[in-house]
Amino acid sequence: MEYARFAQVGAAKNKLDKGHRTPGNCPLALQGITEHNRTMRFVYVLEDDVKFQKEIVEAIQSLDDKIQIRLFGQLDLFVAWIKEMTHHGPKAIAMGGVSPSWLKPEPIVEEPHQLATVISKIEFLGVRQISLLKKTRNQFVKKKICTEADPTSFVLTTFDDPDFKIKELHDRILSNVIYKPFDRLILEQHLT
Repeated sequence: MEYARFAQVGAAKNKLDKGHRTPGNCPLALQGITEHNRTMRFVYVLEDDVKFQKEIVEAIQSLDDKIQIRLFGQLDLFVAWIKEMTHHGPKAIAMGGVSPSWLKPEPIVEEPHQLATVISKIEFLGVRQISLLKKTRNQFVKKKICTEADPTSFVLTTFDDPDFKIKELHDRILSNVIYKPFDRLILEQHLT
């Protein structure tokens, strides 16, 4: 049932690879607010470079303009939000980060909130933090930030570096690794 809704929405919005994508491993899981579950979905972007922030935000907006986007320019801000989340649960989602200043702020509705995706530069959440990401996702499920059936996706961004070994990041917790500088079409494909 969940996959049918997802595929129906996805077919109209993008080219969904039904063989490899399911609601649990598709980073944006499309629809910011769905008619079926009336959940407001959020994407957190952990990136300190404004150029990359804008490119990521534009790609997300082109895929789904109803998803709420929050920026974290420093890892410390995300860590502080996690502490808030442990006290406030799903209500903390809308309080996290800052809305992109170049976008018109969307009103936050009273529907339940869900953290759909965390996109982070590898320097913030990378190879050494995989076990921490697993614990964080488990905490998200426990605190109802996401559901076990549709967990928060983690996407990492990195520059192509000969010392970087993507095999070190091969883990089911990660939905994707996207290389910088971004190509708009490739970025959009990797976020769906």
